[in-house]
Parts: sequence; C-alpha cells; structure tokens
Amino acid sequence: MKMLKKLATAICSLWRPDPGDCYFGGCPECRSDKHVLYCNLRKNVWFYCGKHKLCWWGGYGLFSSWAHETPEDWERNEKMLSEMLVVKPAWFPPEVVQERNANAATLAAVTDGDNIPF
Repeated sequence: MKMLKKLATAICSLWRPDPGDCYFGGCPECRSDKHVLYCNLRKNVWFYCGKHKLCWWGGYGLFSSWAHETPEDWERNEKMLSEMLVVKPAWFPPEVVQERNANAATLAAVTDGDNIPF
C-alpha cells in the first residue's frame, strides 16, 4: 500500500505541476509564472509578465496557435511587446528539475515508458 501511495504522489506531481514550476521561465520580478502569458510573432513565441511589463523569447514553433493568427494579430503582439523590457527569464530551481526527472523516471518504469498513468 505504501508503494501505491508513493506512485500516486509521483503521478499527481507530473500531471499537476507546482504553481512555481516555471516551465518556460518565470518573471524575474515575480520569481514565478503566476502572471506569465504568451503571444506569437509568426512562429516565434514570446512570454511576458503583464504585471511587470517584462518579456522574453521562448522559442520557435512551440505551439500551433500561430497558424490560427493573422498578420494583424502579430502586428498587435509586436506593438504590445515593444512597450515591454526584454529580459532573461527566471527559471525554476534545480531541485525542481531533479524532482521532475525522478517522477518521470518512476512513471516510465511503472508504465513501461508509455507515460499514460491509466
């Protein structure tokens, strides 16, 4: 029974990340991702904190939402980002990375690597 409880805890922490788990980086002022949103400039993904008016480049082609946007959307996003300061994001602590990796390894071992807990 104890092993099942540990497994359930590992699975739950994979599917419900901690609020401070800034997967794509967090605001350096907030030190979290609580106020972080994203927008696209074509396939480029930009994350930003609306509260502190800070933004950072997140990557290229991460999400397919860009394909449903128009040049007018990108123009509006570019104007919004131009009013923000470009910064390096605050990343989550290394111990969170280690915990996430350990949970992923446990889940993979139990599910034969298919990452589907049910």
